[in-house]
Amino acid sequence: MKIGIITFHRATNYGAVLQSYSLVSYIKKTCPSADVEFIDYSTYSARISHIKTIVSSLFRQNIKAALGEIFKLFMFKRFSNSLPLSKFKIVSDDIKTFNRLSNKYYDIIIAGSDAIFSWSGKKFPTAYFLHDYHGKKLSYAASSHRLFYKDATKDKIKYILEAFESFNYLGVRDLETEKLIAYSGYTGEIFHNCDPTFLLDIGLIHSKVSFDEIKHKCKITRPFVVLMTPDASIASFVKTKLEDDFQIVSVFTGNKIFTDTVYNLTPFEWASLFSLAEFTITEYFHATILSLLNDTPVLAIDKLSNTSGYEGKIYDLMHRRLNLPELYLNVSEISKLGNKVLGEKIDVVKNFSTIEKIRKSVSAESKNSLSFTEALHKLITNNGE
Repeated sequence: MKIGIITFHRATNYGAVLQSYSLVSYIKKTCPSADVEFIDYSTYSARISHIKTIVSSLFRQNIKAALGEIFKLFMFKRFSNSLPLSKFKIVSDDIKTFNRLSNKYYDIIIAGSDAIFSWSGKKFPTAYFLHDYHGKKLSYAASSHRLFYKDATKDKIKYILEAFESFNYLGVRDLETEKLIAYSGYTGEIFHNCDPTFLLDIGLIHSKVSFDEIKHKCKITRPFVVLMTPDASIASFVKTKLEDDFQIVSVFTGNKIFTDTVYNLTPFEWASLFSLAEFTITEYFHATILSLLNDTPVLAIDKLSNTSGYEGKIYDLMHRRLNLPELYLNVSEISKLGNKVLGEKIDVVKNFSTIEKIRKSVSAESKNSLSFTEALHKLITNNGE
């Protein structure tokens, strides 16, 4: 059986490439007889957004930040090229080429994970709905993150309903995506899946890196905290509150407060960095998960205000899936109560000692891959029937 995966494996983002790596590794491990690869598909609009990020960092921050973004672009390209990729490569905003090649080469296509069911900022229809793929299809931990789908035209809703009804298995990551599918008129079964990063063998990742090299790149000299936010206000408060007791290592995304942001960690080094930290403060979904996988407490800051009318993926993760609300903070709370609430939450994370609770939550969530594995096995065993 030839299996293709369509996802954001070409993103310049640690979370996107690691969820890609984790998903293909998991499928290869659980379905060793299958021939699995990524469909090497990306869009021009996505590539243009990479350039915009570089230009934006130059004007919003400084030339060092822009050079860091350029380095990241090439570093992520190297990592993506190391994944099992299709022999053909598609870069297009037109999905016709994707439809032709996918129908020609694959028995099964898996759509996922990440925000593949969102068309916000993209040309509709996107390839990720697999509307015109005629083989067997499954979605794994698909998300519609930040898609205000109730504004969609009737034609769009009709299109996605037809797509959803053609899936052999619909697995989603969060409640908002379940709501989107139900809103379309779909009446079949919807399964919750854990994000693929929960399936990472974190010990194996650690074995692939040099911790001394990580410390060298991050210039670590004392107990430290990982910070991942472009928000200068949050960064300034963190600096004032913590710098006497901890070194603060700003990673991946720069801000005006920390000009020494670390841009040159590989995805495996980034995933391993959290195991060395005292705790993490981040507004990034996958940084939250990787911290927890490394038994490291994390303050997950949700930048999607709870007054927006759309539930954020970090809220869904920390409240609904992991039951760790004490490690969650919504920015609307900072707006209402000021930095006092941010300081109180940082103290909770700093003094968090019940690591066993984190382990149990992570273990329970990781089991939400089993229904997908069963469905995929059934398709492979029955030769797609």
